Amino acid sequence: MLNAVYELGLLSDVQASPQEMYAKDKGSKVLFINFKTSDEGHTEWDVDIEDFDIYKASEKYLYDPNMGKGQEPNIMPTMSFEKTQEETKQSVTKGIKKVLSWLSKGEGIPQEVQIAMKKLEDEQDELAENIAEKAVDIAPNKKTKLKLSIKINGKYVGEYDRLKRVFQKLARKRISGNLHKGTCAFCGETKDNIIEKASGVYRFYTVDKLGFVPKLTEKEAWKTFPVCADCYMVFKKAKEEIIEPLLKYKFYGVSYYVIPEIVSKDEVGKEELREILNEIKGHRNEKLSDKYKRLLTSNEEEIFDILGDKQKLVYHLLFIKKESSAEKIVLLIEDVPPRRIQQLFDAKEKVENVFHNEKFNVEYHLGHQKKFFGDDVSKDKTFFELIDAIFKGRQVDFEFLLHRFMLKIRSAILQNGGLWKREKSKGTGSSASPQSLILSALMNIFFLKELSLISLNQLNPLIMNGKLDSYFQKYGDMFNDPVRRGLFLLGALTQYLMLRQQHDRGSAPFLKKLKGFKMNKQDFLGLLPQIENKLAAYGWNSKFTQTLKEEIAKNLLQANNWDMSIDEMNFLFTAGMYLYDDLKNFLKAEEQQEQIV
Repeated sequence: MLNAVYELGLLSDVQASPQEMYAKDKGSKVLFINFKTSDEGHTEWDVDIEDFDIYKASEKYLYDPNMGKGQEPNIMPTMSFEKTQEETKQSVTKGIKKVLSWLSKGEGIPQEVQIAMKKLEDEQDELAENIAEKAVDIAPNKKTKLKLSIKINGKYVGEYDRLKRVFQKLARKRISGNLHKGTCAFCGETKDNIIEKASGVYRFYTVDKLGFVPKLTEKEAWKTFPVCADCYMVFKKAKEEIIEPLLKYKFYGVSYYVIPEIVSKDEVGKEELREILNEIKGHRNEKLSDKYKRLLTSNEEEIFDILGDKQKLVYHLLFIKKESSAEKIVLLIEDVPPRRIQQLFDAKEKVENVFHNEKFNVEYHLGHQKKFFGDDVSKDKTFFELIDAIFKGRQVDFEFLLHRFMLKIRSAILQNGGLWKREKSKGTGSSASPQSLILSALMNIFFLKELSLISLNQLNPLIMNGKLDSYFQKYGDMFNDPVRRGLFLLGALTQYLMLRQQHDRGSAPFLKKLKGFKMNKQDFLGLLPQIENKLAAYGWNSKFTQTLKEEIAKNLLQANNWDMSIDEMNFLFTAGMYLYDDLKNFLKAEEQQEQIV
């Protein structure tokens, strides 16, 4: 992956636009301490304000949005600060001291700057108080981002060549530290500017803890990963001008990066890399939610839909969780080919075609998998193992997934007072509703089966002569066995009974018979006669119930092998409850067709 980052940095003609690089600073205001000096040494000051200008940021403000993050010292003369009056005063006081320290490091500083420096030092408390008052006036609700800088006789700090060189010198020193002689791991050249620490680009590379650098001291750590200052700057450019503004996205509490790499290092590959980066730039600027399909989340900025048609590239997916100033790798998926991304989209499209109906306008993405894991997925190793398996094409533990599904579904059914409550509006309702969870679980299983990541063994031979064969056909081999079909239909019949109870009596006491959806084979076999008795007692039998009872009995009688877990049996049962309306509509349409014929 590091080679991919390095290659991005070598693309001199591809970088983020200023709008993208300074996106987080959009709408900022800059407060300037504006010094007016005279040749006689007199100095006055006032506080000016102007809108933050992205085209002045690096050259005139000497401002770098990536500087000062984590444990790195902030060496800029322009900085962001807090917005309540007391916080602002403290931040400005610290900022003034930094500026004074910064200016004192230069030689040959112009006289007018030295005069302003003296004034700044003498009256820093008064300045801090004045700026704090203005900051609160400008941003009373903390909605406006503020920055602080200085002007001298109307000139920005970056317009003084001497001050600009001081800034650049400090920036180089911060990056390089002590230099060593060695062979760079990237350019392969022997140089005397091998930097001591290469941890400034990605903070998951650290050398400050015992054991991180075996048999070497921290000062010798550079030997394990020698990088020259020139190549380091290539990395820095790649991260700050391409990766951070263009290739970074959010994924349920963690950040992830999609980093393209050329497979064959020829001109065709380089051109494809340029094309995909420019296409990503255009896509992120457009943010057209209905133009691109999503795979990981519902985020409209997601770019996977445009990655599948390049043949000279592979992609690395890096998932990072920030913890204080460090960056922890949650998952790294390397070398994902475009054809795999296309396979994932093909499976996604099949899921949506199967489960779309008049009631639910389904969009499938991996957020449907996330529903069955914790709120902070960065702490759930199994969730990212599942994501890794999906992208790499490895088998998934189906029993583990079913257990996860049923934990959430059982809890939701009990919390929502039973599954028989219909959704009042089109859509899947709350993401924690039983209906939504069962729909998501069904789609997850279908998606994984389409990718051949799970398999369902046929426990019993299936005789295809039932009235519902064409209904089950659309689900592929999800219901490839008479036991599975029987449990599904039994769930639908149970739902019918409880809906009638709810409608006629205001409650559905039959829910208690379902044992918290932890039923075994004997429980299910005993359920059908109980339902028949209730339907007969209430006079609720119909052609619909008769068809279901016949199909249930026929399928369960065929079954002599029930070798499946409690979770799977109960999931199939709840799936039938959820799809009750769908099944009823199918039978109604079949009946009308028979009448027409």
